[in-house]
Amino acid sequence: MKNYRLVIGMILIFALIAGNLWLYIFKPAEKVPDLIFSTTNNESFSFNKMAGKPILVTFWASSCGVCMADMPKLKTLHSKYTEKGLQMFSIAMPYDNEATVQTIAKGLPFHVVLDPKAVIANAFGKVMFTPTNFLIDPKGEIALKEVGPLNLEQIEKALQTML
Repeated sequence: MKNYRLVIGMILIFALIAGNLWLYIFKPAEKVPDLIFSTTNNESFSFNKMAGKPILVTFWASSCGVCMADMPKLKTLHSKYTEKGLQMFSIAMPYDNEATVQTIAKGLPFHVVLDPKAVIANAFGKVMFTPTNFLIDPKGEIALKEVGPLNLEQIEKALQTML
C-alpha cells in the first residue's frame, strides 16, 4: 500500500511539473500595454499605434550608474536603427527628479518619458529595477525583456530579424 501511494504521489508531482513546464514553453506572447503617454518634448505616443515597427523601451534612473553607462549604447542603437524604423523610449522611474531627467534628456537623441505615477512601469509588469529593457516586435508583442546592463549584441541580433 505504501508503494502505491508513493507511485501516485510521484505521478502527481510529475504532472504538476510537466504542466508548469508546458505553460512556460508555450506561454502566449505578451502584448505591449495600450498606453498613451507624452515625452519630455510634449510629443504624444501610443505603443499600439506604432504597430509595424520595433520599439525599444528602457526603464532607467539618473541615480543608476549602469543606466547612465548604457546611454552611449542606446545612442548607438538609435543612430544605427532609427532610420530603419526602430522607435526608442527611455522611461524615467517615478522616483527620479524631473529637473535632472529634463537636463539629461536634452543630450539624448531618442524619446525620454517621465513616469511620476508609475503608470508605464506598472503596465509593464511593475518594473522596479533599473535598467530594465523591453524590445517589442512589429506585431506589438514583447520579444525580449532584460534586467541589467543592455546587451547590445542580443538586442541587435533580435532587431535584425525585425527590420
